[in-house]
Amino acid sequence: MRVYLALTGADLRVLAAGERLAAPRAAHAVTGELRAAHPGSDEEELEYAAMTAAAWDSLQLLGKSADPFGRRAVLAADVPDRDARPAGGEVPSAVAIDSAVGLEQVAAFHVDGDDAGAALARAVAGDLDALQEHELLWYARQELAALLG
Repeated sequence: MRVYLALTGADLRVLAAGERLAAPRAAHAVTGELRAAHPGSDEEELEYAAMTAAAWDSLQLLGKSADPFGRRAVLAADVPDRDARPAGGEVPSAVAIDSAVGLEQVAAFHVDGDDAGAALARAVAGDLDALQEHELLWYARQELAALLG
């Protein structure tokens, strides 16, 4: 199952060091509940919805952290279906991951561009419209070291 995990800069450094992200961990995925909430949406649209929910979680982490990375980061990874279970609650894409996630499972990273800093600061302060012009950028797992600069 493809899952989307909100990350901090510290999480990115864990992966770059060859270590695994500890479980259990909150994530987002295309779930039956998400499909029901978006009837008529295709798989790509549903995956985008799950990734966007993880980006929201990443913004929340950013607001609680003094991490110098300072950007939203979402990891797209593939985990065995048995290791992802619905988390319940109000967010239909929410799942819990019951296994550690390593770099070998990463399909891509989705990260704010360098130009998003001011908009992120406004969003953390409550102006969510500030991010309308800032889509997360796609990075291959081989680009992790470059992301950390």
